Amino acid sequence: MECTLSEKSLEINVSENIVNIFRNQMGFSKAYVYGYSTRIEAHHGLDCSINIPGNHMVLSFQYKKPRYGNHVYRYYEFNKNLQHLKIVAYALAIKEFLGKEPHIYYAFPCICNESAMADASPRFLPRTVFIPALDLMPLHLIDNKMHRILINTRTWTYTVCSETISSGKALKFSEIRDKIEDDIKNNRIPKAEELKELKVPFTKLKEMLLRNHVHEEVITALEEILRSNKTHTTVTRYMA
Repeated sequence: MECTLSEKSLEINVSENIVNIFRNQMGFSKAYVYGYSTRIEAHHGLDCSINIPGNHMVLSFQYKKPRYGNHVYRYYEFNKNLQHLKIVAYALAIKEFLGKEPHIYYAFPCICNESAMADASPRFLPRTVFIPALDLMPLHLIDNKMHRILINTRTWTYTVCSETISSGKALKFSEIRDKIEDDIKNNRIPKAEELKELKVPFTKLKEMLLRNHVHEEVITALEEILRSNKTHTTVTRYMA
């Protein structure tokens, strides 16, 4: 079955569910969804974040729409224009340069068409699978190729279909929520001012990625993309 819903429709509805949990259940009445411009998305690969006063990007997402599916599986694609490496680099920068937890996730809504959307409404989270970006860091995924990921909607597991097959357990949003509440309590979430000042020289960016076993030729390709998106050619600033 071909999936016909737009990625934007899925992003809007799932994000609305998430921000309402922050407002109504977690005590952050001023939480809001922040959508990145195409210029910023081209730089760090993310679609949107959930923000609360004092923090930017409490957690952030790259949404992927299912391409096709059946009664059990959904198929997705990712890593156009080195998007996956951009996302991984951002998560690593938060972890290594700020010493904080990078709550950066891929969101895979398992909803294919308008009929399924109407059936799920208004509760879209039970049909959305989340995978931390850094869980998709095996060397064979950090390249300039497109990859396909297969979600099993019964077992909540995923399989990445690439030159090397890898698999893992996906998360439900309730699991993410528990971790975020603990990290906020223990000051492991980046503050707004920290993210605003997160500037990483390209030399340090390269060292960080090499240390995490990314191939040098892929790092060079990423640098070219990042440099082309800014006027300053020696430092990449991750948060606009």
